[in-house]
Amino acid sequence: MSEQPGTSIAGTRPLDWVSSRPDVASRLRREPPDRVLVLGCRDGADALDLAQAFPNLTVYGIDSDAAAVGQAQESGRLSPARDRVMFLHDDQIDPRLSLTFDVVVAVGVLTDRARRRESRAADIGVNQMLWLIARLLNPNGLALLDSPVPLDPGTAGEAGFASVDGVGDSVHGCHAYLLRR
Repeated sequence: MSEQPGTSIAGTRPLDWVSSRPDVASRLRREPPDRVLVLGCRDGADALDLAQAFPNLTVYGIDSDAAAVGQAQESGRLSPARDRVMFLHDDQIDPRLSLTFDVVVAVGVLTDRARRRESRAADIGVNQMLWLIARLLNPNGLALLDSPVPLDPGTAGEAGFASVDGVGDSVHGCHAYLLRR
């Protein structure tokens, strides 16, 4: 069941959101374990939270800020989940990357881009992000995405998503969506 527009997703971090969605939380506890990608991982806190809360996950965090990735890597070395978390600078993502994921979290990535661009450019960024996430997701994969502009279900369908559910507003004050391949 989707939340009404204007409501906030639970908590302030992806782990809070996942915990508020029993269907997603139970999926992350399943065997075989899921592989999760956190796009725009910043200091790695969200990726580490997910890895610690779900001991069967392998979590990858990627960010364009090399200093943030360095901080995330240091935090990862100190984490009890250190064997299941990897942080990469986004220039290490090759378009031919064969690794795919069961869950992709992209919260705040488009919001940051939108703050630096006009709204039309943000819309183009949303479409590009949908295609990128679809390419990175396994069949039947899930994605959590927030967007400064409403997602067009038709465009999401063209990118390969079977469903797009609004889940309220993200902590960044924009629309949040659960997408299913």
